[in-house]
Amino acid sequence: MLPNDVIPQPGTHGAANAYPSIGGQSSGASITAATEPHSEQVGYTDSRIRGWMIAGLIMGHGQTMTGQAIGFLVIDRLHLAPALALQPTGIVLMMGAGAALLVQWGIIPNLDLRPRAMMLA
Repeated sequence: MLPNDVIPQPGTHGAANAYPSIGGQSSGASITAATEPHSEQVGYTDSRIRGWMIAGLIMGHGQTMTGQAIGFLVIDRLHLAPALALQPTGIVLMMGAGAALLVQWGIIPNLDLRPRAMMLA
């Protein structure tokens, strides 16, 4: 019962989300995307986004490796039995999540950082 996505039909393409902002003001991106007559297909190997995809893949792997190893680091540094290291490991992970939210909600919007500047930093 869903419309066919292969054959484009007028008025059936989805709208892009606007850039998130403090206070919820819309950037108008969703209206622009919704009224656009057609959108260009972009593949994973498109030269315009290839570098961003590779950087995201590398950083995602790095963050995953850190997340997997953090429990062992807590056990090693605090000289705890594995069962006793659960709570300190949780605290370390929560502090990391809090720092990530602080950066996303505070530092990036206040410094008006763009993707290239954030990647280089």
